[in-house]
Amino acid sequence: MIRIAIVGPESTGKSDLTKALAKILDCAFTEEMARKYLTAREGKYTEQDLSILAQLQCDAEDAYQDAKILLCDTTTLVIKIWSDVKYGRCSKEITDLYLQRKYDYTLLTDIDLPWSDDPLREHPSLDDRKMLMDLYKIELTAHRINYGIVQGLGDERINNALNLIKTQFPQITASLL
Repeated sequence: MIRIAIVGPESTGKSDLTKALAKILDCAFTEEMARKYLTAREGKYTEQDLSILAQLQCDAEDAYQDAKILLCDTTTLVIKIWSDVKYGRCSKEITDLYLQRKYDYTLLTDIDLPWSDDPLREHPSLDDRKMLMDLYKIELTAHRINYGIVQGLGDERINNALNLIKTQFPQITASLL
């Protein structure tokens, strides 16, 4: 199985990009479990809920063990950074899940999209978005995770992501040429 993680700060188009890529590549994808969980709780959560979210995200990925290609809309990395920023720390449980999960490639969505207001989002300022983007780069680099940054609007963003994937996995994009 080829597992591709799609991570990044809030309002950077992770979910839309995941769905678009899954359709083009005709492959499986996981949804962001935090959105479902928080919507059901009207956006209210505690630090302990983040551990639940991390496990739910892992469970969603594990449900696709037979997939040839799996796109993961957010990962435990997103929850780790969320916890670090919100609470100034991250539980051992989340950190362990994050360090145990392996992806063949990671797409980091850039903050070049306009902010889209949503009651579940917490960091609308450009300074906050830059800080979050830097945290993702630091974390990915520190753990030597192979990643590319996805930029652009609309179809350009999708094409840029496809080009990054094509560079890493020419065998799965041959049918797109």
